[in-house]
Amino acid sequence: MGVSKRPVSIVNTMGKGRKPTPVAVKLLKGNPGKRPLKDVPQAKGELPECPLWFDDIARGEWERLAGDIPWVRGADASMFEVYCVAYSQWRRALKKQGEPGNGFVASTSAGSIKRHPLVAIAVEAANQMKAAAAELGLTPCARTRLGTPMAKSDSKFKKFVG
Repeated sequence: MGVSKRPVSIVNTMGKGRKPTPVAVKLLKGNPGKRPLKDVPQAKGELPECPLWFDDIARGEWERLAGDIPWVRGADASMFEVYCVAYSQWRRALKKQGEPGNGFVASTSAGSIKRHPLVAIAVEAANQMKAAAAELGLTPCARTRLGTPMAKSDSKFKKFVG
């Protein structure tokens, strides 16, 4: 047999596909696929106190969310830190961008116009926030996958319908 002359790529060019449904959600739905469920290790410990090195914005976000996410445990603390730091970077970039002299574009030394660096910082921080939030169950879609209960609301529509 000859050796294949096809180049080998270590980069996966296929899409990742759908994220697997968490076991907890499958159990809540009564295991509709009737396939054997995997044993999923549960994170242990409680979420630690807010890191001392956080700035005021990151600390505020940690304190705002820490009590509302009981499924985030001690083992998840580093991902929660990533989320809070990215949130702080995003907020600071947007605030700085709104100051006089800053905007969406900047002039180079050659006189051409390019995207302002603060825009790139804000976009990158938002992407990091989005990824960490999805991992932690902080987005509506992620909470649906986790099967976390929705907050009750006293909407005017609900009162009207009964």
